Amino acid sequence: MEYIFGEHLIAWLDENEVYSLIAKSRNPLLLEFIYAYGLRRGEVGLIRREDVGDKSVFIHRLKRKKPPFGEYLPLENKLRERVHAHLKSHNHPFLFPGYNKHGQPQGVSGGTVYQIWKNVFPERGPHILRHSRAGWQSEHNKPFEECQSWLGHRSATSTAVYYRISAKRFKRMAQEMMR
Repeated sequence: MEYIFGEHLIAWLDENEVYSLIAKSRNPLLLEFIYAYGLRRGEVGLIRREDVGDKSVFIHRLKRKKPPFGEYLPLENKLRERVHAHLKSHNHPFLFPGYNKHGQPQGVSGGTVYQIWKNVFPERGPHILRHSRAGWQSEHNKPFEECQSWLGHRSATSTAVYYRISAKRFKRMAQEMMR
């Protein structure tokens, strides 16, 4: 789906499209995690092993200039077991391992995330996963404030884009008003 909002083209995929593309990836857990939390590609590489708890995960936000620089979000049930199994599969200090040019451990880079995604969907960058998550939340009537927190938006205006342009949401609201 694509919508024009001001001067920007906002595109997102429905959930079936997202999971179909993720299934084709060489790292589906990474992409599913990005989608589930609406992460920016650089944010997934900031998650350290100790940020993953039994029932929550600390999401570091790139766009925050003042503390707190992130928040704890619930570790979604469908991801919990897979994420914990993934952590048991390696001893790397980051949830999704990467290495810098000197061979030192770091989280997966934004460039690596970009390449993993472009191998399955070359038409758009991985940021479409973030848009898709926001669109999903809007279309499933999730509270506006919950979506804003989930995406780490400081400004309500950023989140409002998804709540204004969701055609499915408007149609459902109209149908409910007719009852």
